[in-house]
Amino acid sequence: MAMLEFSGNTVDLVEYKKFWEANDRPTVVYLHNPFCMTYKNCLFCCHKGCPKNNHTEKEVEDFYFKYMPKLFKQYDSILSKQDIKLVSFGGGTPNYLPADKFEEYLKSIPDYILKARKLIELHPALITEDFIRVLAKYNFSTAIFCFQTFDENILKANGRLVPDYANAFKCMRLAKTLGINVAVDLITYWTTKDGWENVLKKDFEILGETPDEITISVLYQNKYNRDDFNGIEVYRKIQRAVSDFYPNWQNPE
Repeated sequence: MAMLEFSGNTVDLVEYKKFWEANDRPTVVYLHNPFCMTYKNCLFCCHKGCPKNNHTEKEVEDFYFKYMPKLFKQYDSILSKQDIKLVSFGGGTPNYLPADKFEEYLKSIPDYILKARKLIELHPALITEDFIRVLAKYNFSTAIFCFQTFDENILKANGRLVPDYANAFKCMRLAKTLGINVAVDLITYWTTKDGWENVLKKDFEILGETPDEITISVLYQNKYNRDDFNGIEVYRKIQRAVSDFYPNWQNPE
């Protein structure tokens, strides 16, 4: 994996500054993690990370503790003048680093960025209680547990690591106890002999009332590659399933 070099061929700070100097709207800063712990990309993912067999631990260290500090310095004159409302940690696998290394990374991020509201996507197979405590220490507002589905056969078929669910749910409860908003990502419309609606209902049964938010995504490969896709009907089935399991939620959409 080759790191970007800072040169006139990669970025034009003069043009960037012209654009951002005219900005008077609130800003969101997205901090990417390009690495994944699996040996191949999850088939459903449209944000492909660098699989474990394609990078070394030194490259991970260099990315976080050499490349990213250069990047923060490179864009300091732009970012420091923005009204930053949110910092989003995405990926790849944002919780790729162990808790102590992730805290070391957080310490390298400029204070004017880190003081904004913060959210992070978490791979449930890699989450630990120590990592949750670091998030609480640095006042993360939202932790998104990206389960996708609780059907292990679907996860394995898609190259996804299967979590230790007891540990993942324990981390979710700890996050809520520490004042972190707990969100869950689910994917539906899988191709399965049992019917995608039944998979979604089973996911709800396992999930229960633990999360504060649930985001349900329709599997994009099926949506765009199948002639029989009926978006309105799919939406109605999802809405009915949500209403059945969470009748008291104020916004079942």
